[in-house]
Amino acid sequence: MPSALCQVMVDCDFRNDAAVSSAFSTAANAPQMRLHRGFARAYLSLRSQLRAALSTLPAEMDLTLSGHSMGGALAMLAALDLAQRDVPAVRALRTYTFAAPRVGDAAFATAFRKAFPMPAEYWALQARHTPRACDRH
Repeated sequence: MPSALCQVMVDCDFRNDAAVSSAFSTAANAPQMRLHRGFARAYLSLRSQLRAALSTLPAEMDLTLSGHSMGGALAMLAALDLAQRDVPAVRALRTYTFAAPRVGDAAFATAFRKAFPMPAEYWALQARHTPRACDRH
């Protein structure tokens, strides 16, 4: 399947899946929350590769996760996951997202705000009508 079509399929997979949401919450050591199923599955499929890559970095680096649209959604999931776990190579973690759709419910938003309380830690550019996939549970 061409990658552009794969991305569209993930974007459209907005239904909540309790098992996928629970798997993310457990892996990220985060409270239980309802997540966009497609984004959560996509992130969980690359999580081990991300953590392996981070383990090769020199200690005490600043890390900025960035993405547009689906990439922004994955950056937010990765940021929350990394913020909840001790990653020795990361001293400071920030996210910059562009037109990222809504990733999760109010519990996700609360956990994200708690993990990134300072405005300098999370910056998002949102279009007026960015899709809000988790509005449709």
